[in-house]
Amino acid sequence: MSNDLRDDDDDIEVVVSADCQRILDDLSCDLDVIPRSAVLGARAHREQMIPHLIEVIRSTAEDVRNGNEDWNYALLERALFLLAEFQAVEAIPAITESLSLDDPFEMYGDLITELFDRIIARFGLVQPEFVEQIAQGRSIDSYVRGAAFRAWVLLARAGHGTRQEVQDHLIQLLRDHRDPPDHDVLDSLMSVLPGVLLLGAIPEEVTEVLAAGLIDPWVERPEALERHVLPNEAAFAHHNDREYGRIGFQDAYEELKDWNATLPAPKSEPEEEELWSEPTVQVTRAAAKVGRNDPCPCGSGKKYKKCCGK
Repeated sequence: MSNDLRDDDDDIEVVVSADCQRILDDLSCDLDVIPRSAVLGARAHREQMIPHLIEVIRSTAEDVRNGNEDWNYALLERALFLLAEFQAVEAIPAITESLSLDDPFEMYGDLITELFDRIIARFGLVQPEFVEQIAQGRSIDSYVRGAAFRAWVLLARAGHGTRQEVQDHLIQLLRDHRDPPDHDVLDSLMSVLPGVLLLGAIPEEVTEVLAAGLIDPWVERPEALERHVLPNEAAFAHHNDREYGRIGFQDAYEELKDWNATLPAPKSEPEEEELWSEPTVQVTRAAAKVGRNDPCPCGSGKKYKKCCGK
């Protein structure tokens, strides 16, 4: 018998590898189309796709670090959302590294301030240490750390921790960053603290930093603090449900629809590939101001300054 015979498993691996590449190609399509079929395909090949999605995060962070702007924002966004849905803990090192960039906004843009609290909380459901690592990372951008502060609140609301535990975490960080004052971190902390403090039980550390003028008055004022804190323990869940919403990310496709509905209007729709037969959904968006480092509204996946903003 010939020694050159292939095992059937080899053929299966080749087919799955080709499927994964096709999914990645479809996930790279313009921002004006939500590639539902590709999301479903990634879900169907979850274990095989996770390493490819992690590589998207890792390679994009490397491109940003090296000043290479020829990377696909649409693919990055979809990879991140899928990894969050999958709660792929093996992606946490690559995500942490990307959030540790000198300017993570170059990579993630408004995702940091608008959605990363929920993304961090989603991973925190299966690896709580991830939230603490980001929250306490002194070399990490204060806006990213602020997302981790809010993630603690989301997790406590979902029953993973208590209001008091979140307060203790935030107060300790307030102490750690008061002398010398790190105003950006102090402001981020103070933007979250009123939602976990109880009226009549405000820690002296909070009143002291406010009295010392260490907090931007746009964030919080001493005379207004008591109006912003919780009246009682029972108000915690209700207050923060209104303030921060939910953790979510059980369905990357639905999250992509919600998120992309806020982006500038698209220019055109690419052709739909036939391998993944589920229909795509076109999203109509209100016009918005586009920064030079934001994704180009034409849907190319490139930054505006490298595309239509030239």
